[in-house]
Amino acid sequence: MPETRAKNLEKSVLGEGKFLRLCDNIFTDEDGKIRHWESVERTNSSGAVMIAAFLKESKSVLFIRQYRPPTGKYTIELPAGLLDKEGESVEEAAARELYEETGYAGKVLKVLEPAYSSPGMSEETITIVFMEIDDSQYAEPPEAHNDVGEHIETYAVKLDEIDKFLEESKQRGDAVEARTALAPWLMPAIFNS
Repeated sequence: MPETRAKNLEKSVLGEGKFLRLCDNIFTDEDGKIRHWESVERTNSSGAVMIAAFLKESKSVLFIRQYRPPTGKYTIELPAGLLDKEGESVEEAAARELYEETGYAGKVLKVLEPAYSSPGMSEETITIVFMEIDDSQYAEPPEAHNDVGEHIETYAVKLDEIDKFLEESKQRGDAVEARTALAPWLMPAIFNS
C-alpha cells in the first residue's frame, strides 16, 4: 500500500443544533496542501445500528417506510436507530430498535464490524446486525412502539419479491436508502443459505 500523506490537522465547530453539529476539518492533502472539508456529527450518539431482520416461517425480510425531512420524501429502509443509550451493547440496541420500529423480537445471528455510513459527509459509523424472527409466534403482525413523532410503517416482504417491492415503492414516489437498495441481491444470498 502506498504511504499515506494526507492527515487531519484540526477541527472547529461552525454551528450546532440539538442533534447535529457542522464542523470545518482542516487537513493536508496528498500534495501537502492545506485544505478545508465540512462535515456533520451527531451530538447525541456514538453511531447507529441497522437491522436485517428475517422472518423465518414466511421467508420474508422486514422493511420500514417513514418520512425523512432532508429528502422531502418517504423512504424505504431497513429498521435502524442510534446507539444513544449509555452502556447498551450493539445487540441490545438492535433488539430495542427492532421492537420499537416493528413490534417484533428476534435473535441476533451476526453482527458486522462498524462501517462509515457516509464518509464524505460524516464520521458516523453504522453496525449492521442480522436477526432472525420466529414469526410463527405471532398470530398477526405486532404493533410498533414508535418514539414520539415517529410514524413508521412496517412491511414483511418475501425474499423473491424484494425487487418488485422496492420498484413499486419508487414508482409511488418513495426514496430508497442506499444499503436497502442492495437488498434484492444480498438478502436472498444471506437468508437462503
